Amino acid sequence: MPRGGLLLFDWPGRHSLHPVLPACIILAVVLHSGLFYLFSIIYPAAEPAGPRPAQVFFVPEKSADHARLASILQTDDPAIFAPGRGLSRTGQRSASRYTPLYEMDKTALDALPATAVAKDDPVSLSGPVALPSPRKPDGGPPASLPTQLVSSGPLASRLPALPETAVFESLPGQSLEPTGFLVSVRPDGTVAHIVPQRASGNAQLDAKALSLLVTLRFQPAPGDNVWGEVAFHWGADVRAPVAR
Repeated sequence: MPRGGLLLFDWPGRHSLHPVLPACIILAVVLHSGLFYLFSIIYPAAEPAGPRPAQVFFVPEKSADHARLASILQTDDPAIFAPGRGLSRTGQRSASRYTPLYEMDKTALDALPATAVAKDDPVSLSGPVALPSPRKPDGGPPASLPTQLVSSGPLASRLPALPETAVFESLPGQSLEPTGFLVSVRPDGTVAHIVPQRASGNAQLDAKALSLLVTLRFQPAPGDNVWGEVAFHWGADVRAPVAR
């Protein structure tokens, strides 16, 4: 829109190109090329994958290399390189026959000397024979005795007696291992801590032993709390559960 005879935007008729612009473009190209060359990663030439081609080396018989390799060749494949085996003097492979084990010569065995069999005295069956009380494999009390509380540690001399009213139940014929606990006893004889150590194989019997051990009172002794292992060795008083 003309204002006072002049336009708001007046563009010159000629545009002159300043020489600084092409110089900056060339400089930028040179700098980018230098940075690309400086930070480019060059990987080493990769070796061809796959098995290498076979190579054959000829070692003269009278050379020093043959003397050094002779022992190695005889050790690695004695069927071929050992003297007198595999190859004949003419270089031809000698015929070999496989002999199975059952066709080989049997080793003669000496006969065992005859031993005189001692005759035991006949056992008199006129009366009952007294047999020792069977003992458990773990060295516990005989199977005919009632359940006992056993300890081999510092609590061995302070063990309480099990109450006669205690009832222990287990299935008939079930093999029971001793139920063991790690017990901490206060100086007054009361139980402070109980840590189960071994199970008998009957969870209800182990729970019964744990609840009973909490109520027992050991022999008082001066000093601090004493830790020891206490085990229930099950005996003949373990009966079958009563049907309810």
